[in-house]
Amino acid sequence: MKKRILMIAMSSTLIACDLKTTDSKEKDLNSSVHIDVQPKKTGSAVKQPTDDVKPKEIQLSKNGIGDILVNQTFSQDLFSEIKDSRIENCFYATSKHYPQFDLNIQIIADRVAVISTLNPQYVSDAGVKVGDTEDVIYKNHPNEKFEKIMNPYGDNKTQYSIFYWDDAKKQKGIRYDIEQKKVTEIYLGNENLELMEGCA
Repeated sequence: MKKRILMIAMSSTLIACDLKTTDSKEKDLNSSVHIDVQPKKTGSAVKQPTDDVKPKEIQLSKNGIGDILVNQTFSQDLFSEIKDSRIENCFYATSKHYPQFDLNIQIIADRVAVISTLNPQYVSDAGVKVGDTEDVIYKNHPNEKFEKIMNPYGDNKTQYSIFYWDDAKKQKGIRYDIEQKKVTEIYLGNENLELMEGCA
């Protein structure tokens, strides 16, 4: 009877020792295994030329806007022709440098002829933007000669354009389209600035 009790006691001790050893091995195994769940770092995206540029930071002038210049030669590296806009040697394009900006670029004979915008964030070098009243134009262009032409395609009493040219030859200028005495669109360009019908 004593031998049987002793064997049972020894068996219990062995089982306890085995469990302790197993727990110890599991702890050692857990402590030695490390799973890296941190996301991998990737290189920063290539910064585009206009990532930090906003329309209001680029002025409209008689020479152009930003790096788009009046009379600049059309290049597929700089511009994308708008599909189905071409009529003979006249078409419209977008700028690859300012793809997200609201600019209408008219190309005539492979040169930038007219650039226009309806976006009130753009401000001319005289400080005029879409939405301003006609009085703001005169105030911001003091002592400058201007030309007013009625819109042949609209109401000639309320729709017209105001031009400011660089010289008497009208080689470069800026044009404000007016409706109900407010600026609705701003254009800058060469002698083609007077064309109201665009590519037609």
